[in-house]
Amino acid sequence: MKLVDVLRVVTDRRAWIWAVLLTVGLIAATMIWSCLLGPAVHHLRVWWIPGDAWVPLPAAHFIGWNAFPAQYSAGQGFVYLPGLPILLTPIALIGDHFQLSETIRGVVVVQKPSMWLLMGPYGAALSIIPIKAMRSLWTSLGVVRSRTAAQIALVVVALGPVVVTWGHFEEVATLGFILIAVRLSLDDRHLGAALALGAAILCKQSAVLLAPVVLFRVPPAMRRRAVVYAFGPAVALTGLCLIGDWSHASQALLFPQSFPRLGRAALWASASGSVVSTPFRVAALGLAVVVGYRVRHGNPYLVLAGLATASMLRLATEPVLFAYYLAVPIVLIVSADLVGGRAWRRDVLAAVAVSALFMLPGLPTGAWWPLFALAALVMAWAPLTTVIRAGWTPARVAEPAVA
Repeated sequence: MKLVDVLRVVTDRRAWIWAVLLTVGLIAATMIWSCLLGPAVHHLRVWWIPGDAWVPLPAAHFIGWNAFPAQYSAGQGFVYLPGLPILLTPIALIGDHFQLSETIRGVVVVQKPSMWLLMGPYGAALSIIPIKAMRSLWTSLGVVRSRTAAQIALVVVALGPVVVTWGHFEEVATLGFILIAVRLSLDDRHLGAALALGAAILCKQSAVLLAPVVLFRVPPAMRRRAVVYAFGPAVALTGLCLIGDWSHASQALLFPQSFPRLGRAALWASASGSVVSTPFRVAALGLAVVVGYRVRHGNPYLVLAGLATASMLRLATEPVLFAYYLAVPIVLIVSADLVGGRAWRRDVLAAVAVSALFMLPGLPTGAWWPLFALAALVMAWAPLTTVIRAGWTPARVAEPAVA
């Protein structure tokens, strides 16, 4: 690494500037699309707000009313852990104070809810966590010359659809905490990594798939403590909900329903009715344990490849797929190949192709799934093959590459 690059790694004075600029861009895109362009494109007099964005807000209200254990009785479709409602509690309290109007899914739809003028920017602003964390991770591993281009590409391709189109702010927060956990783990700050992983899990259960990769790297002497840090918050807070409101909390947390008709159903899932997702997620976790074990002694590239591969298991095992599931795998795959000096731009192009398939709901299943599998395989090829051959270390990645 040249001296000038070493100095840029140490300083990276533009990290926060880019993080703020890109986050502001996402906030603006979210509000312009939902309040102006969306209604104009669809010829509507109402705001075009993602319906899923409202799902965790009733739970946040319950937390603000000191009814934490009852949050799963607050609304339909809330099957996540309490992390996002906790993050949304401040704006829920502000909304209560000023009596802002909002949509309650399955109960009432407000055409132009004033709460969206607060919640939309706030939810999109959570993007600053992964936007800053991804650049910090790359910089800590020696990536300098391509980091800004990769950061912009991931904001557009990975975060943009999740924030602007879907309003799944829990995915954004989860990704941010995962990236923080990865950096701390690679710096051998294992207990800090476990705490960050715990925050990610608390926002979305799918983060559990990445736990084996992080926890297998912890020295045996502190592994039990790290496991408590990683799973303790989720176990304690969800346990409180299960004890206080078993009927609602158990249905949401232990037997979550997936509805094939709402997304792209897996080949083995019926296109009608609902499917309990828990068995498939347990199977994915079993595979993730294998991945984590194989990369436990690896260099940074191999660890990132393991994380990328583990995140892809969600796409391979969920009974119903949605486009926002792609955000975490895309960012981890690009991060792995960027650090390893691989063709990360190819990953971005493949990610665009995979995402575009979700915009073709009328494409027959017999055509959609082969195309999806091909594009996903192209995107994940380098990390996947590296994990399969774990132990073989290409000369280029013996040390982090300066891309």
